Amino acid sequence: MTAQDLLPGVEPPTPLHTPPPPVVHVDPGYTPPRDWRTEDNVCGANSHHRVIERDPVTGWVTARWFCRRHREHADRVTEQVRTQNEAAPPPIPNRGGLLPSKVVSIAEKRHVELASVTPGPEAVELSARTGKPAEVIQLVLDESVSHFVASDRGPAIARHRLGYELTSAGVDRDGSDGAWLLPSDPDASARGLRDAITTAMAPPSRW
Repeated sequence: MTAQDLLPGVEPPTPLHTPPPPVVHVDPGYTPPRDWRTEDNVCGANSHHRVIERDPVTGWVTARWFCRRHREHADRVTEQVRTQNEAAPPPIPNRGGLLPSKVVSIAEKRHVELASVTPGPEAVELSARTGKPAEVIQLVLDESVSHFVASDRGPAIARHRLGYELTSAGVDRDGSDGAWLLPSDPDASARGLRDAITTAMAPPSRW
């Protein structure tokens, strides 16, 4: 029931002003710049600008390098990692108890050529959303049990089949043609390394 139903003959109120037209900040079809984490390759020019990224768990440092022509990208990355860097703990000393998974992946030959990967429909759809190659997305799906996309162009956060929750299920790009997967059984790899080191460091037997 409206005011006119309760008070017949009364004219409806006149708006004080006409609402302004909606503000359109971008043209239709606009695509935002790709996030630095989804870039496929470096341009190849000599590096000049360095951005430091600190791991939020270990505090370990990774240097991201950019050429002079891509200074604006370096500035953007600096802002993207600023909060993460400020919250990162002091670097955990690596006195032999920690070994980067990439080293184990290389030793166990966990490299995959993207040409050997056949993307499925879900990988193709996620590739269109994130800008990542469909072959890489397929590897993420194969290595994970669940996932979600952080934003329209953002990374896929996945729960790895080993139980870890991390970006892209730990799939690490290797240029434009390949990728590295996490070790298939990190605990078994660690035990094997421990046993091998223990054996190598054992004192010689006495005759």
